[in-house]
Amino acid sequence: MNRIERTIVKETERVIKVARSIYPMGTREIVVVPKLLDYRYAALASFRVKTIWFNTMYCNTKNLDLFISELIPHEVAHLVSDFVYPDAKHIHGKEWKEVCTELGGIPKQWIKGLVHH
Repeated sequence: MNRIERTIVKETERVIKVARSIYPMGTREIVVVPKLLDYRYAALASFRVKTIWFNTMYCNTKNLDLFISELIPHEVAHLVSDFVYPDAKHIHGKEWKEVCTELGGIPKQWIKGLVHH
């Protein structure tokens, strides 16, 4: 792993720890993978396989802070809200927005500034 990938993994693990202190998630392991081959997405979270993938092609030293402050809480919030609110109707609905805010993220569907290059 390179420095950016290590930073993303470490920060994601920190946000997961915060989530566990707020929400009853149990001890389920969440896997963080800093490689996503689908270039349509900056990141994907899957509750079914309890994994978050990040596409580091969208991340560089200029936008690493944005990646950490917005995208990581955004993706962790998907896993948490899927667990805490399994009957939620919308993936970016009020339940997800509540969790994203609690995790320090900005609850919006699209994050400007993450540009593939």
